[in-house]
Amino acid sequence: MDVIKHWLGIAFLIAAVWAFVVYVVPLTRRVSVPQDYTDLEGLKPYEGYGLEVGVPPDALRPGDGVCYRLGQDADKQACFGWIIAKPGDRVAIVGGAVKVNGNDAAVKNPVANQPDSGPLLVPAGHVYVVSSYHRLDSVAFGPLPEAAIRGRLSELP
Repeated sequence: MDVIKHWLGIAFLIAAVWAFVVYVVPLTRRVSVPQDYTDLEGLKPYEGYGLEVGVPPDALRPGDGVCYRLGQDADKQACFGWIIAKPGDRVAIVGGAVKVNGNDAAVKNPVANQPDSGPLLVPAGHVYVVSSYHRLDSVAFGPLPEAAIRGRLSELP
């Protein structure tokens, strides 16, 4: 009987290690900031940031830092910003401030160079993402498909 318990213990340990390697390790990766990336203040070129991949869209929340892609161009493969609105939210730019459902969004930099616009309804399957200078975010490109989100960042400056 002791031999069976011993082998069951070893089998459990092997299964636990396998599950960790298969399910947990791939969820946490690092993404590096391109050398000339300037759309988010405080990011350091070549610095690596923890990236949680495989986050279900319904688990993303306003305020989450994300890495996203905007197309096939190399300079648009690793963009960074904050989610400020989810499907069903209304986003407007009023007097240089981003408003979500009529309230000020928690955005570090106002969009002073943008004309008033909106409200825009964020469609199903999309999120509204902003960065520091709004060159490569939803202010410039509109709501992003959830499929464009590469992952949630574990930290942002």
